[in-house]
Amino acid sequence: STPQPSPSPPSIPPSPPPTSTPSPSTGGNPNPVLPVETAVYRINCGQLGATYSENGVVRQGYKDSRGKVWSNDMYYSSNTNVESFFNLQFLEPHPYGIEGTYDQQILLTERSSSSSFYYQLPNIAPGRYLVRLYWAELHNSNFVLFAGYDQPRTLRGVGVRVFSVNINHQPRISNVDVFQSVGPYAQMMREIWVNVASEGYIRLDFGKIVDSPMIHAIEVVREMDVVPQQQLPAGRKQG
Repeated sequence: STPQPSPSPPSIPPSPPPTSTPSPSTGGNPNPVLPVETAVYRINCGQLGATYSENGVVRQGYKDSRGKVWSNDMYYSSNTNVESFFNLQFLEPHPYGIEGTYDQQILLTERSSSSSFYYQLPNIAPGRYLVRLYWAELHNSNFVLFAGYDQPRTLRGVGVRVFSVNINHQPRISNVDVFQSVGPYAQMMREIWVNVASEGYIRLDFGKIVDSPMIHAIEVVREMDVVPQQQLPAGRKQG
């Protein structure tokens, strides 16, 4: 008998090209608009006279580009100083402003001290709270961008300012070095969970190790009101 040819395999339609699915948390936006929480405290450290207008009414504080309202500075210890950077000439590596924040206004003032200092925030009901602390190293004198006209370009600043953070008398962050963590002209934010029992306050102690401890902004949010992903992912610009 004559051999029969093998049947051809059935044709398989090509697979459709993969489609990217936007992240549900950001909608695929490289500069996501993050939801705003209800905060117990939102303090713009070092800012003493800011006002904003809302529905024709002038109010105390600063309302940022996301709608968060930051109070003027309060509840700090007496042995402190205020620094402001509204006229700061930004240099490299971020000549156009502060990296890693959606609104740099709250970082353009700071409270600092030549020694240790603290904030004591009153009227805190028992419960669990998320404390967010914001910093940026903006003192040009604390780092060197150029060693000299006839020397290689350098960027130094690690170890120039180092301090610790205690919360309600318990060590929570040791050896804070903003420059080492994020470099100059960049936001650093740290989140710390705090349990409050009957003391009725949250006390933040900034302890001197090298040079002057500092703080730029403070947020306190009850656990039930916390919305995740408040910090911009690494590498994303202010939006």
